[in-house]
Amino acid sequence: MALLGVITVFAAPGVFKMNGVPASDPLQAFGVLVFLLVFCLFINAGMSAIGSAIWLLVRRALPKAVETA
Repeated sequence: MALLGVITVFAAPGVFKMNGVPASDPLQAFGVLVFLLVFCLFINAGMSAIGSAIWLLVRRALPKAVETA
């Protein structure tokens, strides 16, 4: 997706909007792309952390297996 974004930056910079105003050149569009990539990275890390926490809670709630000697 990042590669597709970089291609789009140079092909159509007006697609990227900053405060509702389309970017006028590729440099501005690249700045918006970097912001979006970093923001999505943090969202992805947060979702992973929440998923891990939920899984730990589910594992803790499950009954333990009984060992046979």
